[in-house]
Amino acid sequence: MYILTSINTNTSATLVSLALARNERSLAVAMERLSTGLRINAAKDDAAGLAIAKKMAADISGMQMGIRNLNDGISMVQTIEGAYHVALSMVGRMRELAVQAANGTLSEADRANLDAEYQNLKYGIQDLAKNTQWNGMNLIDGSSRVQTVQLHNGSDTGTQDITFNQLYGEPGSFNNRWQNDQDSTADPDIFAATGYVFDGDIQSGDVISMLLDGKYLAITVNADDAFYLKNGPPAAPPFRSFTNNIQRESQPKFEEGFSLSNLADMGVSVAAITGGIRAFTVLGYPILPANDGKTISVTELKVTRGDAKYLTNTSITNTSHSQTALRRLDETLEIMTKTMSQFGSYTSGLETASNSMMNTFINLQQSQSRIEDADYAAETINLAKTKIIAQASTAILAQANQTKQSVLALLQ
Repeated sequence: MYILTSINTNTSATLVSLALARNERSLAVAMERLSTGLRINAAKDDAAGLAIAKKMAADISGMQMGIRNLNDGISMVQTIEGAYHVALSMVGRMRELAVQAANGTLSEADRANLDAEYQNLKYGIQDLAKNTQWNGMNLIDGSSRVQTVQLHNGSDTGTQDITFNQLYGEPGSFNNRWQNDQDSTADPDIFAATGYVFDGDIQSGDVISMLLDGKYLAITVNADDAFYLKNGPPAAPPFRSFTNNIQRESQPKFEEGFSLSNLADMGVSVAAITGGIRAFTVLGYPILPANDGKTISVTELKVTRGDAKYLTNTSITNTSHSQTALRRLDETLEIMTKTMSQFGSYTSGLETASNSMMNTFINLQQSQSRIEDADYAAETINLAKTKIIAQASTAILAQANQTKQSVLALLQ
């Protein structure tokens, strides 16, 4: 075999140089991974792995914010629950005062003193509803009949709704007094009477409460009543009577000793419903009588909503009022405790969702780490290996460069 003796081409040195360059690249990769902590620093390192890891990173960041959202929801529910704890203690104290005021051994002055505290507690509940806020939002002030807060958990369609009733609110007031002067003798369904139109956002389930000659009366609004109260009297009969609505109500909220039957004692002809009522007018809950010759005092006419809506206009100034207040307080306690159990279920559900998402978050982070993070044990081995190879390659390259110096001996 003939070997060409040449000095223009040093094949051995070229081969060693290529090996040294490859080793330098491996050394640079090992040092980059050790310095960044990442196995994939560019798409060339692992194109498929990079795509998977980046998608996981987006899911992880969204899930992390979703966990924060759920925790914010827990904080919001706990804020409401705390307000309800205070309200329940106030209602409990009001009931205690009502029981005391219902005792026949007390004087009017004693009941007046008890009622002063009772009214302060009642207004305190209303103030609590107005002032309970979270992140600048009024939560239980009755600005809407129910409040729904959507919590996003970070996935494409993952949301959780929190819907809760209000504690107390007054969505508007009665005004725009109207007069119907048509002759009732021409048509028994047409009344010469005065009424009111509600100015506000009344809804089915709201309560209209009033004092009729000092007697407590409250009726829950249905959908038809809400329409009439918001839109005023119709253009033509038949009109809708206040007394009809009382009869239609499954459980009208009358004061003790006061019922539909003794409305007749106040000038309301309840026996003539089919032929037309000539006292209270129409349109949901008209107020003032006309042709029966008696004047009924209507005061404290309000529309309320929320769990404490039946407490409006209650008092404990006499035994009858106290007994009415007791029934309304018991009903309010039942409503509020049911709402409290709802808050507990919300908190439990949100905590469960947060824990589940945290578990998914941790597992997803571990999966991303296995794909993207550098294995320091392996990379330190690679670093040591490439350093040794680099030193050895440099030494061999020097030897390869020396081999061509033997040609000089032929020239001597």
